[in-house]
Amino acid sequence: QCSVSSGSNAEYGKQWYQRRVRAISGHSMGGHGALISALKNPGKYKCVSVFAPIANPTECPWGVKAFTGYLGENKAAWKQYDATFLAKDYDGPKMEIQLDQGEDAPYQTD
Repeated sequence: QCSVSSGSNAEYGKQWYQRRVRAISGHSMGGHGALISALKNPGKYKCVSVFAPIANPTECPWGVKAFTGYLGENKAAWKQYDATFLAKDYDGPKMEIQLDQGEDAPYQTD
């Protein structure tokens, strides 16, 4: 919940920090990072907002190439970095996820 403070920015920032209300967002690969960060840290973020995220990298050619290069051949280990699998297993407090993929994303069919 957002509120407007009549105090200084520093005072408002201190009040916001003390409430521990956090959000995270990202675009494309940054959206992937925002999703996995939020899903791997239950309770840390109240909401996550992502735009055209790489949301299921273990199932697209680009993601398979990247994960093989960074994480090796063990596909089971990849799941801890795939938001689709993390979301299926998420057992934390309710968190709002705002996701916009668009209609003409080049990797949408991969």
